[in-house]
Amino acid sequence: MHDAGRGVRGVEEPELPPNLFVISLLHDLQVGNYSRRAWGVFVRDSWRRSWQTMMENPGLRRSWLRFTTAGTVGILVAGGVCAWLVAPSETVLFLATSLLWWAVLMADLGLHLGLMVNLESGELRRTIGVPNMLTELRAFGSIWVAWGAHWLTEGMPIPLVFVFGVAAVTDLLDGWIARRAHVSTRWGRLYDPFMDGIFFGVAAISLAVIGVLPPSSLCGGGHRGSGTRPGGGRPRPASPPPSFSPGPRPGSACPLTGWAPSSTPSWWWPRWGRCSTS
Repeated sequence: MHDAGRGVRGVEEPELPPNLFVISLLHDLQVGNYSRRAWGVFVRDSWRRSWQTMMENPGLRRSWLRFTTAGTVGILVAGGVCAWLVAPSETVLFLATSLLWWAVLMADLGLHLGLMVNLESGELRRTIGVPNMLTELRAFGSIWVAWGAHWLTEGMPIPLVFVFGVAAVTDLLDGWIARRAHVSTRWGRLYDPFMDGIFFGVAAISLAVIGVLPPSSLCGGGHRGSGTRPGGGRPRPASPPPSFSPGPRPGSACPLTGWAPSSTPSWWWPRWGRCSTS
């Protein structure tokens, strides 16, 4: 993975001063024996510190607000496109889940603006920066990859292909831009692998639910098929592979083209357009 927080090759990162405020909070949490009261104090003081950082850095605050607003507008536009393709109830659910996940990500980003420290200079940046925005967009794509997997079963592969394509591009660009422009941050170094885990974890689960990936792939199963169980014992019979049908449900037309399966050659639909395990 291309980490948005990696330093520039050949340039040694400076010894950044430790965050004494965070160290103090963690010490108080440990002294409080991680009780409910200690956690309450930890969350309260962390919130106050994050709010103070946001108020003391107007450039960083404006950058966060612009990014939050732009993302919200983009989700609404996507909802408008969705309304042309699917039922109104599904569009409402798509908008609700997308806006909720975006709100969670932006709230987390706002609480951790203090991590926007340049790894080369050790100074707090005035903006979030393009690499970190790309990393956030990849994390947000996890909700859309779930929707894309759902629409794949309806005969619409394009949304899922689009989301995977955007995720691949952002994964390549965030680290490259950060190194090229010397804007690698502490936030990027911490969050880039975490956001990758969210996206590809949701993608794997979603594809397994619709049968594109075998469920055993989620738990690293290497004992599929005939053979002896991991703990010994009698061999189990080989399980049949998933069967795939080349098109949408009979009698339905593709929302993107308007063509019904009866009038569309079988090669038009990807073989993974629909699948079942029966």
